[in-house]
Amino acid sequence: MQSPEFILPAENPLEKAAVYQRLKEVTDTISKATKTLDLSFTSTIPFPKSGELTRYEWISFSIFHTERHIRQLKKIKEHFDAITAN
Repeated sequence: MQSPEFILPAENPLEKAAVYQRLKEVTDTISKATKTLDLSFTSTIPFPKSGELTRYEWISFSIFHTERHIRQLKKIKEHFDAITAN
């Protein structure tokens, strides 16, 4: 799938502390949602090629997608560690 324009990386590096703070806010919001909302509720926002998802499915997707990016970042770090070791 092609990424939509609004999620492509910015031209300039982002402030690490600001990114960390925003990530914490998002994870806190998702954590609160899992404890307070009806997770069987079906969202009217369609997921590309899958249709409408329940809140549970959206949260599950968010978790797995985040884990995917963490693996990508670890591979990038390994690559740079190998380059700088030489």
